[in-house]
Amino acid sequence: MTFNFQANAAIATGALRRSAEALRRFLFGRYDRHINDVRVSITDHRNRYGAAQLCCQVEVMLDNHVSVITRQTDSDAEQALKAAFSKAARTIAQRLRRRRRLHGRLEAQLAAS
Repeated sequence: MTFNFQANAAIATGALRRSAEALRRFLFGRYDRHINDVRVSITDHRNRYGAAQLCCQVEVMLDNHVSVITRQTDSDAEQALKAAFSKAARTIAQRLRRRRRLHGRLEAQLAAS
């Protein structure tokens, strides 16, 4: 599995990168064999009221060439990072559960015929 972290110099601190790597290991650890690539990007922009916001995007490429992309916007980079990783982990778990159920149904149908 490859891990890419992108952010501009003002946002990308060593602590934030270490936090992203720790979240990846903790939340995606049990899915390592299903994940090919993880890309994290953090960008800053202004919302419609003019307040500074940070957008964290986590893109996970699964082994069946399906990508899971989650985005979270927050004023705190750490909170945006945690929320985006949590959303991605829930989505990956759901996709893998569906794939297992579908695979089980197909095997049952083949065994019955």
